[in-house]
Amino acid sequence: MKRLRNINKLWLIPIALLLGIGFYYLPPVHSRLAWRVDALRTRIIYFFNPPGEVVFTPGEPNPLTVETVVGTTRAEFLLTLTPQATATKAGPTLRPTITSTPLPAAVSLPGVIYVDQHERWNYCGPANLTMALNFWGWKGNRDDVAKVVKPGSGDLSVNFIERGKPDKNVMPYELVDFVNENTEYRALSRYGGDENLIKRLIAAGFPVIVEKSYYEADYTGKIVWLGHYLFSTGYDDARGSFIVQDSYLKPGKDVLSDYAIYQKGWRSFNYLFICFIRSRCLYMG
Repeated sequence: MKRLRNINKLWLIPIALLLGIGFYYLPPVHSRLAWRVDALRTRIIYFFNPPGEVVFTPGEPNPLTVETVVGTTRAEFLLTLTPQATATKAGPTLRPTITSTPLPAAVSLPGVIYVDQHERWNYCGPANLTMALNFWGWKGNRDDVAKVVKPGSGDLSVNFIERGKPDKNVMPYELVDFVNENTEYRALSRYGGDENLIKRLIAAGFPVIVEKSYYEADYTGKIVWLGHYLFSTGYDDARGSFIVQDSYLKPGKDVLSDYAIYQKGWRSFNYLFICFIRSRCLYMG
């Protein structure tokens, strides 16, 4: 009889688990607890497998320069033009016209429209890409980007914001593909950037998105490690900082990011950056 009672008690365990799972997925509960569960899972993963210990270090024999980055973007864009617009053997050759000049001590690009990621789920990528494209004159918004790069589930009974919640990460190539396949602009991503390259791109009029690590206290007060995009639109040597648009912070417009802290976080993603160009830049000069 005692053994039978023990067996009956064992049945309570899976029943309790099922009830707990069902309760967790109730919309009011899930919306409040999901991010905390994700934060706990991330902390466990990075406790056993810390990020950023061994990363690519840029160097010879092919250092990146503004000329190669912008030139490559222009060359890739040329491949999309019609034959009538392509240079012929007898015609002039289209070449980048950017030349090396001494860097100014400070640059802050005008015309930046700040976009935050708030009131959405994992909207860092869409928000940053929207800022970059709006700078060049694109009229879309962060939801236009998210519908493509965060398709999420196929449940058409809910709106696209709810459908996109399971899609928790937007890769750099997804942002680049959105630009190249859905707009009139061009984008490329590269690894191995450095502080001087970012400054030169900004000084030449090209704001840059970088991918970096981000440390934040979770709901328990413990520090967690996250990935984050950062739109870089200026720098100031006197203050030793880049000027960035941080879609997560409140306020996040024109935030100063110390050079050393910027580089340390950027290192975790092998110094990846994304730059953009509008088509008419091909005909400058």
